[in-house]
Amino acid sequence: MNIMKRFLILLLAALLLFGCGGPKEAPAPRLTKVAVLALAPSPAVNTQEYPGLLTPLYKMNIQTNTGGIVESISVELGQTVRKGQELARLESEVNAAQYRQAEAAYEQARTSLQRQKALYDESVISLQQYESADSQYKQAEALYNVARKNLEDCTLTAPRDGVVSFINYDIGDSAPKGSTVIVLADYSKIIMRIGVTDKDVSKIKTGQKATVRVDDLSGRLWPGKVIGVGSLADDRSGTYPVRIEIDNTQGLIKPGMFGRASLTLERYERAKVVPLDSLVLRGETRGLYAVTTGNIVHFAPVTVNFEFGDQVYIQSSLPYGQRIVAQGQDFVVDGEEVEIVAP
Repeated sequence: MNIMKRFLILLLAALLLFGCGGPKEAPAPRLTKVAVLALAPSPAVNTQEYPGLLTPLYKMNIQTNTGGIVESISVELGQTVRKGQELARLESEVNAAQYRQAEAAYEQARTSLQRQKALYDESVISLQQYESADSQYKQAEALYNVARKNLEDCTLTAPRDGVVSFINYDIGDSAPKGSTVIVLADYSKIIMRIGVTDKDVSKIKTGQKATVRVDDLSGRLWPGKVIGVGSLADDRSGTYPVRIEIDNTQGLIKPGMFGRASLTLERYERAKVVPLDSLVLRGETRGLYAVTTGNIVHFAPVTVNFEFGDQVYIQSSLPYGQRIVAQGQDFVVDGEEVEIVAP
């Protein structure tokens, strides 16, 4: 009875083990699915954007060289003026009287000198008498020139073409000597001032083209040109100043607006470029998963030069043609076999 029971137990165990169809194979392990791409030479362009303030090409303060009451203002805000055009006038009665007095004294001294020279040439008077007349003439001439300059300074004129930006006094106001009555600006060209880092400044050259987007004008784009690159960093920001000139013949850009300048710092026609998302971080090291023989993946460290859009320009010992994991890299383990699928 014990022998029969043992036989039945062994038979049942065999049936459970092999089943009716014989021994079964263990299922194959599931592989991580990834999409790959092959490294190929591609263009890489490093373009950076910098915010900045838009200011006129030049701004000039028209100041009084002699104080006085504002007698007239000949221009209005926003008006375009030409070089030499009258802008304002100060009351000039006192200056005019001083000018007439100095002019009369000058003419008298000049006539006297001419008379004394004729007498000296005929040896009628001494050299000392002639030199005294000459000295009086020179003094009168100097006073006359000062009086004439003071009278001329009562009329303020434009030193160059421009647009009236500010009028600081009204008719009847007292404008002290040295005060700014009117401010002129040249709006035909606009200057954008930006600050760039020490890493970027060496890549920007005078004459380089730029594209400027003006925030206050619906993001409209203007072509620009770098006209100056600073060699000394700003103490507060630590950035280097760069000046960009923009043509504003149409006058749409107003001083004080803000914009953003795009500058191309680097351009490479044949570079190792990969999708930004294909990079993985292991500790503090960035790299890619390279697919080798047998679809085995291995982590390969890389150096990132710069990002542009959704791509990145890298330096790596990986050769062109090397397959790398472009999708699914977050789920693979270094050294494992993967299943390659279409992206």
